[in-house]
Amino acid sequence: MTDDSEVPLTPLRKALVVAASCLILGLVFFPLILPLLILVRACTAETTTISNLSGYNLYIVDETCAVIATQETVNVSISKGRRGQRVLLFAYVPDLNYKNGYTVYLPSVRFSGPRTLRISLDEASEVYFQRHDWDGLSIEYEIGFVRHPGSEEADGGRRTRTVTPPSGQD
Repeated sequence: MTDDSEVPLTPLRKALVVAASCLILGLVFFPLILPLLILVRACTAETTTISNLSGYNLYIVDETCAVIATQETVNVSISKGRRGQRVLLFAYVPDLNYKNGYTVYLPSVRFSGPRTLRISLDEASEVYFQRHDWDGLSIEYEIGFVRHPGSEEADGGRRTRTVTPPSGQD
């Protein structure tokens, strides 16, 4: 006696079986693969160096890292002399939006006095580090506006502020 209960697989049924198998395997293995994706970071960095500015070297590093989303940061660091160790002065996330064509505007750095370094910046999405003095230098900041994530206001989430060192550090 032959078994007639087995239904032949049509091309549509074969495709559905393959799709369901891929979906089940994806749901099972994705949580295992996700931590590996986070460990593999693809980063690029462009460094602008200002050499021998009153005996100091300044480095402006624009770094872009992509894992699942893209994160862009800009760091300003300083070293004394040619072989001095770099010290971070300022770090921020640039304000990337369609109005500025997703352009990163780097800060300008100059001496405004014999022992005063001024870092100027038109816009940032977030400022997450500022050093106000280093090696006898006073560091001042002129920041046009900083967009704070999650603090939407009537003006589109923009707050204008200028950050300067506390009194007595001039």
